[in-house]
Amino acid sequence: MKRIALLALAASLSACQSTEAVRISADDIQGIEWQLVELNGGSLVAQQTPVLLLQEGRMGGVTTCNNYFGQAQVTDSDISLEVMGVTEKFCQSEMETEDEILSAFAKVTAWQADQTSLTLLSEQGVELMRWQKQLPKQ
Repeated sequence: MKRIALLALAASLSACQSTEAVRISADDIQGIEWQLVELNGGSLVAQQTPVLLLQEGRMGGVTTCNNYFGQAQVTDSDISLEVMGVTEKFCQSEMETEDEILSAFAKVTAWQADQTSLTLLSEQGVELMRWQKQLPKQ
């Protein structure tokens, strides 16, 4: 009898758990350092991991070689990124990937995110870039 009561209690508690996804807002993706893991549908192989930081209408970070900065307009569904400046270091083996990153930023119009990743999409809904939340340094 106790066993049946415990099973009933466990079933009722599990039924109360929400399966609804956590809603991520524009504020939730800002102030976080994101690391690039996929670019134009492919895995990223680079000596330096690109980083993106969105904060208060600005964007900045590092490509595979150079630092960049610009403007970012982020709503709960749309995003517009405009790179306004890039440092001018020359990293011969990384320049092609850097150009791809900077070109992808110009095509971004929408985003999707969960607790650990940020995906930047084109107007057609094509995944241009996927970023992972950078873990704190230990």
